[in-house]
Amino acid sequence: RKTLTVMSQLAERRGDLPRSIAYADTAVALHRAAGDMRGAARALSYRSRAKLKADQRPEALADARAARSLTADPIYLLDAVVAEGKALHAMDRAREALTVFNEAERLAMGLGNAGMVGMMQMRQADLLASLGEHEAANTKLKRYMHLQDSCRVESSTREVTRAEMNLAFAKEQLADSLENVRSKELAERDHAMLGTKLQGELTYRHFGDAVR
Repeated sequence: RKTLTVMSQLAERRGDLPRSIAYADTAVALHRAAGDMRGAARALSYRSRAKLKADQRPEALADARAARSLTADPIYLLDAVVAEGKALHAMDRAREALTVFNEAERLAMGLGNAGMVGMMQMRQADLLASLGEHEAANTKLKRYMHLQDSCRVESSTREVTRAEMNLAFAKEQLADSLENVRSKELAERDHAMLGTKLQGELTYRHFGDAVR
């Protein structure tokens, strides 16, 4: 079932919309038969996207709303809500699309999906501008820009942290290496001292035997 859903998504990305829709049809049926409503919701969301690209706008909207009705899981619900917003936008129902994209933004925030939050903010800004609400559009754009800046800072922080961890690991390896070298040197010194001591004892014995 999951394989068919993935195949539907891949076919949609390739532009093979009839095949994408056919795969999704089968996936939805199989998921429903197995009682997997989350899986059915995801397959419906992908089918909605394919139908929208095929210019089947009312059908795309119907699939997105059907997907929404099947699950409350925010991960799967987000796919459905975004699909619904896109279908409404394509049908020139800007005010409704704006409300749905705002809902998608909140869901994405709850999931910590910064990329999707930014996308939804940009879509809302475009819709607000098209509705003549330029001040609200600018506010959304500012939030989007602030999000980008925050992501850059977070990314830089992660890079610094990673570099510090790598440096600490390198130092630890160097310390281990130096310790190994020191242990080897001490072992070689002890071995040499033992050899010298044994040689001295052998010489003493030979000398004693000669005297006797």
